[in-house]
Amino acid sequence: MKLQSGLMAAVAALTACTMEPHYDRPAAPVPATWTDQEQSSNNTTPASQMGWRDFFPDKNMQRLIEIALANNRDLRVAALNVQATQAQYRIQRSDLFPTIAATGLEQIEKYPSGVTPAQGGTGTGGSVGTAVSTGGQTIRFYEAGVGFTSYEIDLFGRIRSLNHEAFEKYLSSEETRRSTQLSLIAQVVSVGYTLHVEVGRSPLAGTGAWLQPPLWLAVTLLVAACFLCAFGTVIVAQGRTLFPDRLGGRGVTTVNMAQCLGLTVLPALTGYIVEAFGADDLAYRYVFATLAAGLVIGLIPYSRSPDNASG
Repeated sequence: MKLQSGLMAAVAALTACTMEPHYDRPAAPVPATWTDQEQSSNNTTPASQMGWRDFFPDKNMQRLIEIALANNRDLRVAALNVQATQAQYRIQRSDLFPTIAATGLEQIEKYPSGVTPAQGGTGTGGSVGTAVSTGGQTIRFYEAGVGFTSYEIDLFGRIRSLNHEAFEKYLSSEETRRSTQLSLIAQVVSVGYTLHVEVGRSPLAGTGAWLQPPLWLAVTLLVAACFLCAFGTVIVAQGRTLFPDRLGGRGVTTVNMAQCLGLTVLPALTGYIVEAFGADDLAYRYVFATLAAGLVIGLIPYSRSPDNASG
């Protein structure tokens, strides 16, 4: 009895020991507050506990950040790594507990009518048991068992050390995901504010008000443009009055060539503008501003051209 008690005490002492070194986290080489002054009582929330929406209250910027967080592949990979390390930690933690297995067995033997299991057996004289005619029989056999299949005594804290290692890896993967998210937010904000500043410095920065008319005015202008789009025939007819009668054919041909040249150059020019500024709302504003400028430039010489139909 004393020997068993001594062995149990020794095993308990060995399992209580650990070879894992004790880690003391060093102090961060940064001040605890943002400035040397005392923290204001109106803002007691630490910066580490604030969400990114608290830093960027602008709705448009928040929308850009949400799109980036939802579609960035690096952030998705980091989140999946967190789930994988969490699963590995749970698997490692299960080694602290014994493995319990439960088994169940049901065996059914059904014999047709007139046949039962053979009685007797083969002896030295070669006699064989014969079947007894009955009304059929079903034999059922049940077996169940529960027991410990394996359990490792945690000597010198080996399993606990592995458990702590898996847990630290899980925390590390979570911090990596958080760092990836913060880096992505910083990149989106940096690019967004840089674009905002560049647009503010643009010569057309003040045209946003008149390039964004209300819906009713935009629809009215669109209907008017469709109504006046059949201007080719009118321009050809007007072109005959710009030249003498003896040059009427050449004048009409010149007007037609100018129209064809405009239909070729304008799509290429607008496509270059969209490609240069990106296929967004700002690029199309520049496109319509260019078309308006071209219209004004063309109207200046046209308005000064007198009608001359005399020969």
